[in-house]
Amino acid sequence: GDGKELRVSKEDLVTLKAAVRELERLNEVATGCLFNPSDITPIERYSGGVWAKREDLFCCGGARGSKARSVLRLAENAKGGGGLVVAASRNSTMLGRVARVCQHAGVPCRIHVCRSQQLSVEEQDAVAHGGELVKHGDIWHLPAISSRAKKDAQERSWTYVPFGIECDTHISEIRRQVCDLPEGVTRIVMAVGSGASLAGLLLGLTDCGRGDLPVLGVRVSDHSPEDLLDRRAPGWRDRRVTLLPPTDKYETPAATTTWNGLSLDPFYEAKAASHIRHGD
Repeated sequence: GDGKELRVSKEDLVTLKAAVRELERLNEVATGCLFNPSDITPIERYSGGVWAKREDLFCCGGARGSKARSVLRLAENAKGGGGLVVAASRNSTMLGRVARVCQHAGVPCRIHVCRSQQLSVEEQDAVAHGGELVKHGDIWHLPAISSRAKKDAQERSWTYVPFGIECDTHISEIRRQVCDLPEGVTRIVMAVGSGASLAGLLLGLTDCGRGDLPVLGVRVSDHSPEDLLDRRAPGWRDRRVTLLPPTDKYETPAATTTWNGLSLDPFYEAKAASHIRHGD
């Protein structure tokens, strides 16, 4: 059918919350967090003549990074009777990210996923932070689940968060973050999923007169970002953009998850770290 809500007992919820609190304790950085979504996150220089854009320093409800900031914008716009609806893989960090941000903003969220006998770690995180899981047992492919999530949002007059946060809000947020790019940077390396962040980056480079800067995008899934880039960053094919194919499935974590003392998302940024060289 159209999916059924998963009910979790109070006892299970207590256990989940305890586990999540421990995850938060391990994940939190004691200093340097930026909570204002209007802040420009810093670019820091590291040994070897490389820089890092510290989007991870933005934190909202325990969720970090540029996508957490964009979700916060969407959640704030949904206040006053609405909420957020999203569809994602059971193992996607998007589940906990949306739930955490919505809990922080005080708005409800519904999260569409495929049915399973047990909750994944990310599903546990979402439920513990107030997310309402909608489990689908008759479909497994994310595009089909996303279609139902979009319909759910329309029927409720809520805000639908598309795959990869492909929306004006997220792309605009990424675009404005490019303004402080150091002159010494000779190439940009980034992980690429849906391509929405890459589209925002390319637009931002044009805004600041650095449109000729080479960009290396390391894809992390089989989902091609090219159609999105055609829509959101027209002309990208004529620029110095290189997209590397994924070497593993998205669900396969990177072997190394730290870089210059920074912890990286094992399913995302960590897969691009080995490609960084002097001047990046």
